[in-house]
Amino acid sequence: MQNAREALFTGGYEDGEIVILSSDYVVSSIENTLPNVSLLAQLGSETRHMQEHLELAKQGCDKLIVYAPTEHESKRVMNVARRFDIRLAEKYHRLVIEHLEES
Repeated sequence: MQNAREALFTGGYEDGEIVILSSDYVVSSIENTLPNVSLLAQLGSETRHMQEHLELAKQGCDKLIVYAPTEHESKRVMNVARRFDIRLAEKYHRLVIEHLEES
């Protein structure tokens, strides 16, 4: 994860645009949140996304969050991510979470 972070810095991203969450932190956060998820979240896809993130974190995957608001920036981030062992890529829009697929 640190190598991906460094590659993003080399590509012009700044410290405030990149966050790494350890797998232990993600597991703890999700396990503490799941019992309290609202009915609305359960009806939508949020709980499924949380379960997917939890499973990856239990496998030791850290979470890398990069501020990439434009399509161009998303492609830049994915170009870096492909060079590393990426397991899941998502783009968060205002009301939608989009899984980014390999092209």
